[in-house]
Amino acid sequence: MFVRSIRCSKGRVLLCTALILALIAAISFLPDLLGEKAAPVSLILQSGKVADNDARVAYLASYGWEVEEEAEAIEEIVIPEEFSEVFQKYNEIQKEQGFDLEKQKGQRVKRYTYVVTNYPEEPDYVRANLFIYKNKVVGGDICSLRVDGGFLHGFEGPKTAE
Repeated sequence: MFVRSIRCSKGRVLLCTALILALIAAISFLPDLLGEKAAPVSLILQSGKVADNDARVAYLASYGWEVEEEAEAIEEIVIPEEFSEVFQKYNEIQKEQGFDLEKQKGQRVKRYTYVVTNYPEEPDYVRANLFIYKNKVVGGDICSLRVDGGFLHGFEGPKTAE
């Protein structure tokens, strides 16, 4: 094992520390200075935390969905204590994408509904629903409001070719 020592004055140590802190601050504020939104999408995906509208829009964008900037509807709903057959089937879709609404049975959640603007060959009538409990995504879907030939699936699905 090798041990190496370096002598530095207190002034140099303080100067180096100040420069490192200034560099860290500059990096963290750079997106704001450039006028860009710093949306930590990877952190949102890992944690599922979506405390504000920008985070919810970024969450949907991480799946490739473009939505209108503001939610079309925000509703508080109660997840039923007992699942009907229809709700069981809906929860199967949730389980396929890593969620399970059984954990929220009897609890109040918020449903944020966004208009999807880039669904392939569907310019209108497509919505993204996010179920949020304690600022965390606990479920959701992409669905069509069409009476004839509607659909409902998880966040993964057809997207436009760029």
